[in-house]
Amino acid sequence: MAEFPEGVTRPAQYGSEFKAKAVYLSQAQLIPYERIEEYFDGQCGIRVSQGSLVNFNRQAFERLEVFEKSARENLTGAPGITASLGPR
Repeated sequence: MAEFPEGVTRPAQYGSEFKAKAVYLSQAQLIPYERIEEYFDGQCGIRVSQGSLVNFNRQAFERLEVFEKSARENLTGAPGITASLGPR
């Protein structure tokens, strides 16, 4: 097993499941960043900054950008779909 590089003090980083839960709380449940911080710290013993939460949301948006474009293209003009799904 290799040594951690200088300056690395933690054996783990935020994983994809943690990030997904943070994005879910922020975007689906509309919980403010401060309350999400409190939840993870108080309930899970994991400290996370608001800056990290913003980055998690940004990463999710970037990863979903291709899907969103494809979905809009496939849905635009489909029967029963409103004009609000048209190109941006």
